[in-house]
Amino acid sequence: MAVMRALVRRSSVVRLARETTLRYLSTGSSSASEDYAYHLPERLVAQQPVTWSDSAAGPAASRDASRLLCVDTGGREESNSVEAQAPLRQCQFKKIKDFLPRGSFLVANDTKVVRARLQMRKKGSGGAVELLVVGEGAAEGSWVCMVKGRNIREGAELECESSGIALSATVARRGAGEDGKFAEVNFSWRTTQRGSTGQPQSFGHVLELVGSIPLPPYMRRQAEERDYASYQTVYGSQPGSVAAPTAGLHFTEDLLNEMKVRMEKVTLHVGTGTFVPLRPGSVRDHRMHTETFSVTEDALRSLCERLEYPDSERNLIA
Repeated sequence: MAVMRALVRRSSVVRLARETTLRYLSTGSSSASEDYAYHLPERLVAQQPVTWSDSAAGPAASRDASRLLCVDTGGREESNSVEAQAPLRQCQFKKIKDFLPRGSFLVANDTKVVRARLQMRKKGSGGAVELLVVGEGAAEGSWVCMVKGRNIREGAELECESSGIALSATVARRGAGEDGKFAEVNFSWRTTQRGSTGQPQSFGHVLELVGSIPLPPYMRRQAEERDYASYQTVYGSQPGSVAAPTAGLHFTEDLLNEMKVRMEKVTLHVGTGTFVPLRPGSVRDHRMHTETFSVTEDALRSLCERLEYPDSERNLIA
């Protein structure tokens, strides 16, 4: 019963947040996407992680050496850190342990980014085509892909070869309107190496052999093999995302052990929203793409208990 009451309470919170947002937009606040734009200098957008020895930030460092902007809103008397008393400052991410109250409950997303980007070419013309595999299609055996290339019509045949796998694709159906960037694609594959023990049995295995990590558009470079380790959280274990849950990228195993907080894991596979920018016009018209999630019964019970019995000493941080 306690779990059910907590779920009802959570539903009410979500509904309140939605109603508050709509009320904010309907009371004179701008809904024009242009009014939310701001200047972000290119030099401030990291193109490589600090863990790489050839990073522009200098010699290789730990993940938690990344920068962290801290805003103190008060109520942190329990912190013994002198730095924790300044209202606004920049520090390193490893200092986050000084800002989380002792006994906090940390909710982490244990999704893992898959090699969902495919570099292919049109059969015949050889024109370059990029596919970002985002999920299963409506038809059996088909996959929904974000398509980047010129004149990719229904029936177009694509191909690529890598890691001993020859991959073929046929565009079965293109979307219309806002869905025009997406298509349902049928794939087939075969091995090309002599002495191979057999071809991959699943498309997921094919992606691991042929695909690459889909870096976000603000990282203006091609993915490298080392991105597969860098562009993941240290606790990621459930493959399925096309983008990393970036809020957790800077945690290290040592930092998590030092924080003395309880951590519960849930899985939310990050979808294509990070690759679809706001269009000019009203933010009300922006279409949010769906994402899948899963929560174990034990994790759900822990979360619901925390919501059911709120306590100033038991902060919930997600």
